[in-house]
Amino acid sequence: MYVSGLQPSPHFNALLNLFPVLATALTSGAIFWLLRRRGDPGAASKLSLTYWLSPADILLSPLLGYQDPIFVLFSVLSLVCCFWRRHLLSFVFLAIAVLTKPQALIM
Repeated sequence: MYVSGLQPSPHFNALLNLFPVLATALTSGAIFWLLRRRGDPGAASKLSLTYWLSPADILLSPLLGYQDPIFVLFSVLSLVCCFWRRHLLSFVFLAIAVLTKPQALIM
């Protein structure tokens, strides 16, 4: 039984998976940016690609439809801001992560 007008379709599934996949790409970019600013571009590209291509991340959002990469993005941004001593912005990103999914409090 489906809600009127919301039949499952490939376009609907792609729309649901768009935000987690985009959040994964942005998280990988944040990892790359942080490590490149630390002075090692080789390690930055290797580690960001390792995150991007990790099997757990590939299974979580596009295949299973979980929304976990969204809160991971805000958690990583919070850690990056904390590292650069931008504490207010770090708390804002942490609050967004917790409001997205309470498991971000484990951080």
